[in-house]
Amino acid sequence: MSSLAVVIKYQLRAARGDPFGVIFTLLVPLLLFALFGLIFGLGQNQGVAYAEFVLPGMIGVMCSSDALYMVGPMIRTYLTQGLAREFKSLPFWTGHLFLGFAATRLIFVMISMACLIVASAALFSHLPGGAEALRILVGAAATFAAYALLAVGISLLANSSAIDYGFASVYHFLGMFLCDAFFVLFENDSMLYALAFAFPLKPALLFMRGEDWPLVILAAWMLAGLALVVLVLRRQASIRAR
Repeated sequence: MSSLAVVIKYQLRAARGDPFGVIFTLLVPLLLFALFGLIFGLGQNQGVAYAEFVLPGMIGVMCSSDALYMVGPMIRTYLTQGLAREFKSLPFWTGHLFLGFAATRLIFVMISMACLIVASAALFSHLPGGAEALRILVGAAATFAAYALLAVGISLLANSSAIDYGFASVYHFLGMFLCDAFFVLFENDSMLYALAFAFPLKPALLFMRGEDWPLVILAAWMLAGLALVVLVLRRQASIRAR
């Protein structure tokens, strides 16, 4: 078994010991999906049409939330509390510690996404077809990656859980409403529509809902997040070397 697989297995076992995290990841999206569906979809006999719109929105919000609140702060903890240094004593590549945690969170996100698709079929009679399901899968993975990279960069810059949590909360909730995750608010407001692209969620949702061109912007967000992480790590390494 590879070192990465060992880390993922350990992380999955540890994650099961956190019932709050499991509930937040798996049950809260289902409850929100059912709630918005009952309010805006089923009650107006527009279940299928609304499900086509809100299912990508709920999946995108779930991916961004998990990446912001879980991945960034935990990886900063690994670095600031010396866990990464202890990992260097093992015959593994240290990067597997971080990749393993991110992969573990992505596994939980994908399980939650599968639950949402089942709920969509049960509540709205809407089961995404092959092309739609592929778009949702690619969009969800890209959303998670973009937000996780941003979260890691900001967490390392912040060096404070309070600042980190405050940024995650504001950025997450602004994105959720500005990016039309659950309902369209700013379709005719060009300024707010443009502002929504300050969040990776906007191009991700447009892609998941059938547009191709936003994938370029989403890829740019992932590259920007990766560049931020690299720059912050290099800056911190240079500070320690002085």
